[in-house]
Amino acid sequence: MSAHTETLAAADIPYWAVLLIQSHDSGELLTDYQWKLSTEALGGCYDIPRNCTLADLAATLDVNISAASRLRHRAE
Repeated sequence: MSAHTETLAAADIPYWAVLLIQSHDSGELLTDYQWKLSTEALGGCYDIPRNCTLADLAATLDVNISAASRLRHRAE
């Protein structure tokens, strides 16, 4: 943004910023553990019937079930 405002100011062009939007790559929004848990969970934990459990996810991540649950909630 500062590069744009400097260019406009140098050219003596008036401007008004109405809206600023920042986009993110979806891979940047989750931690590595959250991303791994999400991709593992999509592999069966949201299927009906479920093909994996929270205990399975915890074992995959090598964490206890409560930690896997917290990670899943934050990722969701």
